[in-house]
Amino acid sequence: MAVTPLAPAPSDVPAPTTPTTPTAVATTTATAITTTTPITTITAITATAATATTTTIVATATPEAPPMAARATPTVTTTATTATSTTTAAVASVTPTAPTGAQTSAAGVDAGARSVMLVSPLTSGPCPTGWTCADIGNPALAGGQSLSGSTWTVQGSGDIYGSSDQFHFVWQSVAGDGGVTARVITQTTTASPYAKAGVMLRQDTSAGAPFYYAFVASSGFVDVLYRPTPGAAAVDVGGFGGAPVYLKVARVGNAYTAYTSSDGLSWAAAPNSTVTLTLSGTLLGGLAVASSNVNALETATIDSVLVSACPTGWNCADIGAPALPGGQALSNGAWTVQGAGYGIFGSSDQFHFAWQNVAGDASISARVISQTNVTAYAKAGVMLRQDATPGAAYYYAYIDTDPTYPGVNVEYRSAAGAATIGLANPGNTPPVYLKVARAGTTYTTYTSADGITWTTAPGSTVTFSATNTLLAGLAVTSDCATGISTGTFDGVSVTSRSSGDIPWHPHQSVTFGGGLAASVDLADGHVDVSADDLSVPGRRLGLALGHTWDSWLAQHGGATAAGPGWVSDLTPVWAAC
Repeated sequence: MAVTPLAPAPSDVPAPTTPTTPTAVATTTATAITTTTPITTITAITATAATATTTTIVATATPEAPPMAARATPTVTTTATTATSTTTAAVASVTPTAPTGAQTSAAGVDAGARSVMLVSPLTSGPCPTGWTCADIGNPALAGGQSLSGSTWTVQGSGDIYGSSDQFHFVWQSVAGDGGVTARVITQTTTASPYAKAGVMLRQDTSAGAPFYYAFVASSGFVDVLYRPTPGAAAVDVGGFGGAPVYLKVARVGNAYTAYTSSDGLSWAAAPNSTVTLTLSGTLLGGLAVASSNVNALETATIDSVLVSACPTGWNCADIGAPALPGGQALSNGAWTVQGAGYGIFGSSDQFHFAWQNVAGDASISARVISQTNVTAYAKAGVMLRQDATPGAAYYYAYIDTDPTYPGVNVEYRSAAGAATIGLANPGNTPPVYLKVARAGTTYTTYTSADGITWTTAPGSTVTFSATNTLLAGLAVTSDCATGISTGTFDGVSVTSRSSGDIPWHPHQSVTFGGGLAASVDLADGHVDVSADDLSVPGRRLGLALGHTWDSWLAQHGGATAAGPGWVSDLTPVWAAC
């Protein structure tokens, strides 16, 4: 068969050298083949006479101006077949059948490699709840995304470079300090060796918006790009090393840094990646994919995605300035909290904290589902803390993987700058519900298998003085300067009792307006109610800390809960205590 190679663009590929000893020139005819069979890629369809011989001509191509300094000049190999007899080349003319609902596009030609390819568009799913998904810069080929479990498939065309971008973006809003973490699992390599898949912080969705972007190129290297101001040329920090699969971009104030990891546990800042940018307000943080080719689509699979954004009503920060920034995400009641630092112990701490402000008697409870084992002393749990300074007083119940004290542990620091003291090791292993509570100056830890029935952790009660206002939240540390530990939580509840609330006492009988009577037995945490009508409005009743009444509230609709340990909207008429 005599194959006529695709003609390269004159500016890109110099004319190949003529073979010094050519064989006879073949006579070539083309026969069209048409099929409606669904396909993804055509490699070759040929018919060749048995007497054909082959001569290989190698031409060095000069590609278009590279968008990154790390781009290398590729070599293009074309094969010309000659024969002493007439040879027929069967040229494929293919009409693919697209899946129902799929985006469609024509075959494209890679401007760098100059090879024919047939694009197989992604059957794009709907944008997942809590995310926004769109093509940026109106690329010629529409991108898309799908999410299966925790794995994303993202497809985009165009490029991210110069003064204006074209790519596909899936994102969430990031207010204040925050970032994006993800693992790039696979990429297609047909679009261009410079196709990109990675994590981005971006000012807005305009094509020329400022951004900060860490990505893996399809040829295998990692790079960082940023655009400092709208419409400015993108700046290439420079490619470095092979492709660790985990990437992270983070903003702390006006400083932006990229981090890489091969396992998602041990991280390192990318060389020369820290820059100062004056991006304002809320940013867009997410996954960005571009093919570096307007006529082709790049497909990337990505998981372990975390867009760090502090939920409404919460405060989130690294305590003690750890070398690696932590983060958090809340989705459908489930928290993912990442923290680094040398630990929570001694007279000063480094960790990541997500908290609410509480006053007076207060508690925080949560189910600790899992924690990554960066070191034996990494911790994930619930904390009451005096303030956000590194040496503040605190009370903390957590899980760790220390083989000496496995499972749940309790510790505290009684005053600012004092040494940490370990209290108890109940030994429960995750998943486990934990609660820390303050009543006056007394602090206690409780554990539960179901979040309803709570047991006091033996040896966990301690008394020390702190101010009326505390921080109640989730605290995670890796106990390692170069590692990040991830804790997952759900069932998170924060309670705070004001001085005007009325406490319930053990074995106390209570009569409510409308003739409703109830009694509470704090010995077993049960409440007995003599009627189901709890709709009488009134003042709040404070229940004893350390107990929750979720099951009771579920059985007797009409009351509202301000959190575990609270019942509101009831009018009490007290019996003798």
